Amino acid sequence: MIIEVGTEYLLHGRPTLHYEVQIYNGETGRSKVLQLTIDREPPALGGDEGMLVFPDEVLNNGVTAQYLALNGDKLEALVPDYKVLAVGDTITYFWNRKLNDEEYAGERTLNLADIGQPVKLVFDGQMIRDREDGVRYAYYRIKDRAGNQSPRARIVDLDVAAEIVPRQLPWPELPKASGTGATLTLDLKALTGDLFGVLPEEAEVYPQDTLVLQWGEPGELGSLTLEESEVKGQFLIPRDKLAMQSGKTLPFYYQVTTFDGQVVESVTPHRQVRVLAFAPYYPIPQINEAEVGYLKLSDVITDEAHLRIGTWAYVSTDHVLRIDLKGIDPTKPVTFEVGPHQVNENEIRDRLIGGDDTLVVPKSWLQTLKLGSRLQLFATVSFDGGHTWPSAPNLGSQDLEVLP
Repeated sequence: MIIEVGTEYLLHGRPTLHYEVQIYNGETGRSKVLQLTIDREPPALGGDEGMLVFPDEVLNNGVTAQYLALNGDKLEALVPDYKVLAVGDTITYFWNRKLNDEEYAGERTLNLADIGQPVKLVFDGQMIRDREDGVRYAYYRIKDRAGNQSPRARIVDLDVAAEIVPRQLPWPELPKASGTGATLTLDLKALTGDLFGVLPEEAEVYPQDTLVLQWGEPGELGSLTLEESEVKGQFLIPRDKLAMQSGKTLPFYYQVTTFDGQVVESVTPHRQVRVLAFAPYYPIPQINEAEVGYLKLSDVITDEAHLRIGTWAYVSTDHVLRIDLKGIDPTKPVTFEVGPHQVNENEIRDRLIGGDDTLVVPKSWLQTLKLGSRLQLFATVSFDGGHTWPSAPNLGSQDLEVLP
């Protein structure tokens, strides 16, 4: 049996329902009472007409690509408390490109765990980008389990600039080099003071980014990956590493690790630095036991004569020294090589190579030289640990007359 109740009796509240039955002999019976809940009132929006509460950063600066990257590629908004929040309420929210369009952005149905907790809505970053940049309109509606729907919440206008565009990362600068184009020229002879690579003012770099400057091809001999110095945007290129690039042309660029973990480089093709060949031509190798202009074999009182030489510009522990002695015995030219010798920290500190008597030539070899002949000393340094050597001696030289 179906009993219809007129809608005029279905008032909002919690009425009770029962029925009575009268049988043939006049006796009546009454059913159990059924408690009903009739919900005819739509959810009442919270304060400020239910307007979504967005982070201050978004309200002030808009929805940016940087903000989305730093916040899990999403935008969250808080729903103001409304009357009466209940399990089963469905909140449908919108992200409109035009004011009065209804462009669905998502929905959320509340469960028991949501009761008493702040209710947040999540706008997906990809959805925001798909709907492009410009002014966008965010709002929501609430529908309760009975099907009653709230009015539209007050619209929030948001500026959106979420499109991911390539950064402007122009070439780095090397103020003490000459040139302005794709290839700069660095003259080590003319260089004074420290050498800095500099980030150009136009570079789009943000506080959360990290930077390194690349000097030379990664993995190749003498290449350097440099972090910023104490002055932001400047990278100190160590002086003791400069000579290693003598006569070479090397790439010069910077890398940015962005706030979202991506690594991007300054514009390609990379800028190049041509380092002019550097030859110190100083200092002059010396034999301790010699006098100015001559070497008396009788002054060599041990089995060895000892050589020394001062340090040169850009000296480094990467450098390897060789001293070649050339003379003649009674019949032919003869040579003797001292080294190769790896320069060490103590020698750099003392500005003297061989001060610990490590550079020696046997007296027995000197005694083979023709008396009165000329003994020549030539000093050569390899700037790259002995991997390459100049075609001619690049330090000083001297001549000594061999005497008894």
